[in-house]
Amino acid sequence: MKILVALILVAAGFQAEAQVDLTTRFCSIHIDNRGWITSIRNTTVRPAREVGAPGESSPLLSLFNTTTGAYYYPNRARYDLRHHSMTLEYPNGSKAHLHVEQKHGEYWKMKLLSLAPRKGVDAVQWGPIHTSI
Repeated sequence: MKILVALILVAAGFQAEAQVDLTTRFCSIHIDNRGWITSIRNTTVRPAREVGAPGESSPLLSLFNTTTGAYYYPNRARYDLRHHSMTLEYPNGSKAHLHVEQKHGEYWKMKLLSLAPRKGVDAVQWGPIHTSI
């Protein structure tokens, strides 16, 4: 029954407003429903080792308004498995649309496709990502 439900969700272009794990041969990255990285695990060792900074989450993508000096961090994330995309929403009303694609099982390629409305945002930054390495 669980497999049938999973297949129906994939076929319907399932958009998860939930947590997602992006995994490769080397690591697993957990992104919560706010668009924050809450775990980065080195999966090349057993048991897998957490390399994210203890007790610290990191925004996947930050927005910056150079006029006001304000940073905006995501507060909602949706992952669309079928279209390999993610939408991040921000407190200023901006929405960032990303293409998220696994490459050869070795890494994830993320590309910012659009940001609208900009509402004064004139710079973006991946992260900052806190690690213990």
